[in-house]
Amino acid sequence: MPERTNKSWFSVSPGTTPASRHRSAHEPVDRKNTCQIIGYVRHTSFHQNRHCPVGWRGARMKRACPFRSGLPYFQSPSIEIPVFDDQAMDPKIEQAIELNAEHLRRILPLMHQHKIPATPENYAVWYHYVLGDEKALSARIDQAIAGQIPFSGQLNEELFALLNSPDQHLAMARIGEQLQALLRETSGAISATGERARSYDDTLQRLHSDLDDSPRQAASGMELLQAVLHETSQMRSSLQRMQQDFDTKSQEMDQLKVELEQVRHRATTDPLTGLANRTAFAERLETLIADAARNATPLHLLMFDIDHFKRVNDTHGHVIGDKVIRFVAKTLKEHACDNCLAARYGGEEFTLLYPASSLEEATALAEGIRHTIREARLVRTGSRESIGQVTISGGVAGYRPDQDPTDLIQQADEALYAAKHGGRDRIMVD
Repeated sequence: MPERTNKSWFSVSPGTTPASRHRSAHEPVDRKNTCQIIGYVRHTSFHQNRHCPVGWRGARMKRACPFRSGLPYFQSPSIEIPVFDDQAMDPKIEQAIELNAEHLRRILPLMHQHKIPATPENYAVWYHYVLGDEKALSARIDQAIAGQIPFSGQLNEELFALLNSPDQHLAMARIGEQLQALLRETSGAISATGERARSYDDTLQRLHSDLDDSPRQAASGMELLQAVLHETSQMRSSLQRMQQDFDTKSQEMDQLKVELEQVRHRATTDPLTGLANRTAFAERLETLIADAARNATPLHLLMFDIDHFKRVNDTHGHVIGDKVIRFVAKTLKEHACDNCLAARYGGEEFTLLYPASSLEEATALAEGIRHTIREARLVRTGSRESIGQVTISGGVAGYRPDQDPTDLIQQADEALYAAKHGGRDRIMVD
């Protein structure tokens, strides 16, 4: 760890509250909270997924998803292929079913062998590994199988992100191309209808000219009327087709909007916690710093790190470690105000952006989060085994004129570093 520049720090410790540097004031009111790591934490549930994945309707699994120490793992799964009726089946469908069954027979033993929790996300990762269509993902798993890196909850999360994130730009490009195609088709429909309208106008002008030039043709008015009615009918049909085309294109546009929102959400959301990810945090921080500089408004950055998190993983396993990360993330979301942005910065580190706030408000918020986590009692659901006390350290930094995002992050990180080296389970303010 690089040396830090000596600065004047003060610690907000139990029984104190910040009024200025080297001064203190009151902790939040003590609240006793008990929770289960796979149960409730301050009335917030973290339900363990106890459902076995089903590869296809009608498939059965023997001895799948037993619960050992409260954690779901596959143990020696035995798959029975579903028996279908004697009705004729499309050979392509039958072939696809057999292929999926073969994949399933290969996936489950691999997940069991490496003690991979049976979640839909993990199954998707190992499905593509067996399929061999994601080279980067396969290379990463091969490294873990070879013992170069350990299997862990963090690795599972990275693999799932690897499976999805590289295609974000491709997905955006595909949706952009579809939007352009829709615009071209709509423009073509408008042009075609415009041409039809001009043709209709030309017909009416010609008929009017014929009547003016040859009054004797008035005797054949029925024929002229029929011609006008025919053109009118053609124009009405053209307008109806255009309306139908617009309705169809409108539905397609709505679907593309949904897809765009899904892509945007995946690109800016941490898959494990549901908090904003580092990309979303960086974008929001840049915007808020620009606002603070332009309007001379305050902005504070809170940075947290789970104390001794490696010990939690080593003692209780990475699945419980993931539960602890989710618990801390949920606590941040519960305490964050409407204009705050809570984000997972990476690993067991979190950030919270608090615009338009005073130093006292930002520090009180950080202390409230620390206190809630400290007072929670985390236990396994089945065995009631204690996970032990979980604590966090935090650093609070305020925006200063002419700072850029990197400066503010470094400032908060140095305050967090001081909290870690000052004994942990405390908030330090720069």
